[in-house]
Amino acid sequence: MASVLSYSPFSQDDELLYSWVGWAVKLNAFGSPRSAAERLFGDKNALPIPDLPSRLQTLHSRLHHMSPTKSATDLILNTTLFPYHSPFLTPSRAQALQRAMLSDSGSGIKTFTGRVANRFGARHELKFCPTCLAEDYSKSLRPYWRRRHQLPGVWCCLQHHCMLIPLSSPNSLTRREFLLPDKFTYSQESPSQCTDQQMWFAKISTRLLDSSIDPVSPLIRRTAYNVAIASMGLTGSRGAPDFEALARSIRLHYNDFVEFEHRSRLLSSARSPLAWLHTAIYRPECSLHPICHLLLIGFLFETFDEYLHQLEGLGVTTTRLDPQNTERSSSRSTIGYRELLLDSTLSCREIAKRTQLSTNSVILARGELGIHLQSRPKLLRGEKLKLILCDLQIGGDLNSIAKLHEVSLISLYRQLRMHPEVNVKREKIIYERELVQRRKQWEAALKSSGDRGISGAREFQGATYAWLRRHDHEWLWRHKPKCRKVIVNRVNWSNRDSELLNSLMRLAENQLLLPNRPRMSQTYWLNLLGRENMIRRNSGKLPFTSSLLNNLHETTEDYCARRLLRTIQDFKSQGVPLVSWKIQQAAGIKFLSPQLRLVIADATNSKISKDYFN
Repeated sequence: MASVLSYSPFSQDDELLYSWVGWAVKLNAFGSPRSAAERLFGDKNALPIPDLPSRLQTLHSRLHHMSPTKSATDLILNTTLFPYHSPFLTPSRAQALQRAMLSDSGSGIKTFTGRVANRFGARHELKFCPTCLAEDYSKSLRPYWRRRHQLPGVWCCLQHHCMLIPLSSPNSLTRREFLLPDKFTYSQESPSQCTDQQMWFAKISTRLLDSSIDPVSPLIRRTAYNVAIASMGLTGSRGAPDFEALARSIRLHYNDFVEFEHRSRLLSSARSPLAWLHTAIYRPECSLHPICHLLLIGFLFETFDEYLHQLEGLGVTTTRLDPQNTERSSSRSTIGYRELLLDSTLSCREIAKRTQLSTNSVILARGELGIHLQSRPKLLRGEKLKLILCDLQIGGDLNSIAKLHEVSLISLYRQLRMHPEVNVKREKIIYERELVQRRKQWEAALKSSGDRGISGAREFQGATYAWLRRHDHEWLWRHKPKCRKVIVNRVNWSNRDSELLNSLMRLAENQLLLPNRPRMSQTYWLNLLGRENMIRRNSGKLPFTSSLLNNLHETTEDYCARRLLRTIQDFKSQGVPLVSWKIQQAAGIKFLSPQLRLVIADATNSKISKDYFN
């Protein structure tokens, strides 16, 4: 298969795929944006996306040997912002994001990364460094968009320590075009310098982009965070993170995010500041914007390399592109944690005590490493464990099960996490049980509301309605109450006929006095009344109004006759001879019918031959 390109531009260092394709379109003279989209992506309606584009498999196939990379996957890893988002996604979600970028649909790309749910904005704003642009021109290079400049929240060029210049988001006319830096001018004045805070955030964001690490298990990432939080003494009496103290420390460390672009989003609200910390620790499987993770990593580990070292201590293999930057803080070092987990002579409770973590976290961390865990003979023997699992599987109440078998709730939760198949069956049974209960509650609410419909029933069972709408929408739709018949007030057509008749008569008194009035057709009178559609539809119910409209209606011939008589009257007043063709010309009438010729003859008292009517 031949390439669609006649000339392939040389790929620059850290160049965004959006920039490379834009130059390829320009240098190959592809014409209109729709024509370029058709040739490159196979769809004239495809839009160019700078950060996380789709249709990359089709693009790579059409470029063939002129593609800047060897495969479509390399396009994702080396020319887009996928490596910036993927380390904080679950492995399955990262694979789904990669498939979406390769596919022709591209649906769900921004939702996979959490940018929509986290309210950081899904639209991308292009940025460039004016000094870098000037250097490109001085070196006879084509100016291009750099990936490191397009990172979210980054407004500093690491090479020149100056602020980046943004370009406004494309409007409806330019969003189909590939915007290139050569189209824009900038001030030749020296750009403003970055602050230390902006410089640090640009460094850690760029380090994340260049790290090229695979997605990390959410459980391991949470363990790494918890170990660092415990080492800083920001835990409660039971070893769990003290979120209030952690939020205060982070706000103090970053000066309350004064210099950050998304300050209001990071603070969330005055009542619940830094609410995203709960998601990062307690719901690590949820997609959280990398900005949140980077700020937490910067506070806990100072550098991204220290965070990678923490992951290596938990058994994660990382790719480190900058081995020189290996300086670590001894106060936050986690050397020995992996050795503690591998030491079979230490119990999980002892390791949890030494590392200030919960026992469950240590048990799960050992399970991730494939370490065999001995059963607890004091409480859960073989037969007793089977009975507990059976009670859990049938959806029994946890408090009742703990009281019946004389075990703690923590032990039950541990068994549910260690036996996911039991937990799945339990959740299914609980869901079905709740489904039946919710349906009965909703049916009872409908009966109690009488003829007030859904609104009345929701006053009794608003939460039930919301639950059913989310989990059982089809059943809820089938069991909705019948629509109440709305009684429309009947129109008194006799009164309306009288009102319209009086209005029409008043209009006629004024309009018929106008000397230069236009043709007064039925449409003319109806427009004056402002009720044309209603009167036409109900003409049979408005007999007097319809009769007056018919009487006032002026045909085309009547209108021409009126114009002729008015012209004759003007000629007489001005002393102009009454010649038929002059009267016709002055009245602006192109063709005279026999009846109009009679009008002229009667008005001028002239004799007309028979040939005049032919």
